[in-house]
Amino acid sequence: MSTNIGFSLGWRGGKIFPSIFASVAVGAAIAQFLPIMPVMCVAITVSASIAVILGKPLLTAILLILLLPIELAPVILVSAYLAACLTKVSYSFRQKNN
Repeated sequence: MSTNIGFSLGWRGGKIFPSIFASVAVGAAIAQFLPIMPVMCVAITVSASIAVILGKPLLTAILLILLLPIELAPVILVSAYLAACLTKVSYSFRQKNN
């Protein structure tokens, strides 16, 4: 939805960086309510959402390790792979029930 709004307002580019921007905003909002470091909450939110959008957790992890602090690399790897696995399990479960 955020990508469509961005394109209608004249944003140029692909779907990756608008999605990263929207995920950072959501992660920062969530960090206001959870007692964890805001940068960790943002890293988890961004890596999970981009892994779901792309469907490629390793590519997501490499991209975000270059963009975020290197200390968050384990968190980024784990959350990207968990999100990708949960998405695949959810998709196969929906296909099985239809």
